[in-house]
Amino acid sequence: MFFHLFKYELFCSMRNIQAMFWMLAFPIVLGTFFYMAFGNLYESVELFQAIPIAVVYDDDIKNQTFSETIDALSSGDDALFSIDNSAKDKTSALSLLENGDVKAVILVGEDISLSVKSESTETSIVKFFLDQYKINEKIITDTINNDPTKLDDVIDAMNISESFITERSLTDGNRDPYVQYFYNLLAMSTLFGSMAGLSVVVRTQGNLSDIGARRCVSPENKLVSITAGLLAMTLVNFICSTISLGYLLFVLKINFGAPLLPLLGIIAIASLTGVSMGFFVGSFGTMSENIKNSILTGVSMILCFFSGLMVGNMYGYVQLYAPWLNKISPAALITDSFYSLNIYDTYDRLIGNLATLLLISIVFIIGGFLLTRRRKYASL
Repeated sequence: MFFHLFKYELFCSMRNIQAMFWMLAFPIVLGTFFYMAFGNLYESVELFQAIPIAVVYDDDIKNQTFSETIDALSSGDDALFSIDNSAKDKTSALSLLENGDVKAVILVGEDISLSVKSESTETSIVKFFLDQYKINEKIITDTINNDPTKLDDVIDAMNISESFITERSLTDGNRDPYVQYFYNLLAMSTLFGSMAGLSVVVRTQGNLSDIGARRCVSPENKLVSITAGLLAMTLVNFICSTISLGYLLFVLKINFGAPLLPLLGIIAIASLTGVSMGFFVGSFGTMSENIKNSILTGVSMILCFFSGLMVGNMYGYVQLYAPWLNKISPAALITDSFYSLNIYDTYDRLIGNLATLLLISIVFIIGGFLLTRRRKYASL
């Protein structure tokens, strides 16, 4: 009987067009828009890029040392500068600066001067480089004029760069701050499984659907029927969310910073939470299925808003002013589970989040059972 009901619920879920749209189609469409908006933003904006500059040399004065230095700093994968070779003279170089094609113009003659359009981090780096170059050039020139025998020692001393700071990465995961939007997207996808959980109630309550009325007068065990329905809907929610995850990982190439198997584990528990939430809310009152669907959609979107789906730093604001909400909100817990798996080397925070989600799911399921198990009808 259980497996027959389980199979029946699976078939019925495929005909629930509204739930399938919100669980499968909508996250994929929204994920595509997120990718178009944030996909390469971290690489193009947040990460350091070679500073575009123009260098103009005086034809009458050759500064071979500076030319070799600037060429060395403009080559390789970790180049500091990107030289715009279209600048042939001072006028064309300043025109590039005015148009924003370069950040700075270096004029090399008897002296080395710098022209910038406005103050910025990039121009400060160029100025610091020139200041250091001039200092080192003067030291070498003075050494040659005063005591040439010490030139090798001076150059060796310049080449020694002792640092008392040890570079250490805080995480091996993806540090792209925009990936949290995709965490929230999957949280929303699993919470939209609440519509599938609602359908379990609709098909078992006689006052909500004709199918529910027929099943109420049938000899089937209600506990077995509801359990089969919840498991079937959880499986459907898991499959839909897994498809969404696969689309993000393998089509859009989003780096979640974690192996696939743990990601699927989070989705499995999150899918159960979403279905159980719909089952619990659906067990209240005699409102129509459409009204309860609207309530679940609104609740899911509000929870996702506070976890950062629409405003990236909203989770931080909630953590600052109402941290208790992040500890009980399924959307925040799901999102933070993905974040914890990506950032932290230990699983303490992740396990705590997943345990809370399981506890919430159990409360929802027990509450739903208590609200439906003894319901009677004057007529059907």
